[in-house]
Amino acid sequence: MIENGYLEVRDIKGHSYSQIADGSTVPKLNAIINDIGIGSVHIKNVAASIVLSVNAALLLLGMSVIQSLGKKSLDGPRLTIEKTNYTEADLQKLSEDANIFINTGNYSVALNNYMRISNVRGLDDEQMYNVASSHYNLQQYEESIAICSLLKDGHNAKNERITRRIVHLIAENLSALGCYKNAISCYELLLNYGQDSPIDGIAYLTKIALLYGIMKDYDKSITYIRSAVSNYRRIKGVSIQDIQKGYVKDDYLGSLFHLYGNIFLAAGWQKEGLNMIVTYARCGYMEAIQFCKDHTTKY
Repeated sequence: MIENGYLEVRDIKGHSYSQIADGSTVPKLNAIINDIGIGSVHIKNVAASIVLSVNAALLLLGMSVIQSLGKKSLDGPRLTIEKTNYTEADLQKLSEDANIFINTGNYSVALNNYMRISNVRGLDDEQMYNVASSHYNLQQYEESIAICSLLKDGHNAKNERITRRIVHLIAENLSALGCYKNAISCYELLLNYGQDSPIDGIAYLTKIALLYGIMKDYDKSITYIRSAVSNYRRIKGVSIQDIQKGYVKDDYLGSLFHLYGNIFLAAGWQKEGLNMIVTYARCGYMEAIQFCKDHTTKY
C-alpha cells in the first residue's frame, strides 16, 4: 500500500497486539487510512490494524465503519445500507447532538455521529479531539492515540505547539496501555505548560508518582508525591503541625497523604507509610480511617 501510494509512512501509528478468534495473540501495526472508497461512498480517516501474520489472509471491514454509512437492515446473509444525504443543517445537528452524547456518556453514539459527518466533509480539530476522547472513554486506547497523532501532525505542520489537552489525552492513553515511561514523559511535558489552576500541576505530579510506583521506582515516586503534597500545602496555607494534630479537613490533601503512605508501604518502609496514613486518618479522611481499621492500627 505504501509502494502504491495508498499509505504514507507517517500514517503508521505504532504497533500493539490483538487477540484473534482462536484465542492466540498476534502483533499488529496500527495505521490511519485517509480514504476508503466503496463505489461512490468515501470514508475518511479510518483507524486500521495490519496483522503481521502470514495466516491473516482476510480483509475485514469493521462495524465502526459500517455504522457510519447510514441506515442498516439485515435479511439473512444480506446487509443493506441505505445511504443518507445530509444538509448543512443536518451536519450541524449531528455535531450538536454528539456533544450532548459525550456529556451524557453515550460515547458510541457520539462516534457514530462524527463518522457520519466525516463521510460528508471531514472533521475539524475540535470534533477530532472529541472522537479521540470518546475512544478513550470506551477503552479503545489505540484508536484514541491514532486520532491524537493526526491532531499532533496537524499542529506540527503549522509549527504550532501541541495543545495541552492533546498531550494529556495521549498521556492517559499511554498509561492505560501500560507504556508508563512514555506516559511519564508526557506528564513531565505538561508541567511546563501554563496551567488553568495550580491544582493541574499537582495532578500531573501525582500521576507521575503513581506511574513510578507501578514501575517500582519508589525513590522517584516519593520525590514526586512529596512535591505534590508540598505544593498543595503551600497553596492552602496548611502546616504540618495542624495536619498532625488532626485540624485539617481536606479530602484532596487526604488522598495525597494516603498515596504517599501507600508508596512508602510498597517500598517496604512500614513505619513511614503507617505514619502518613495514620496522620490523615486523624483528620477524618475516610480511606485512611478504613485502612487503619482493616489493619487494626490505632489512629
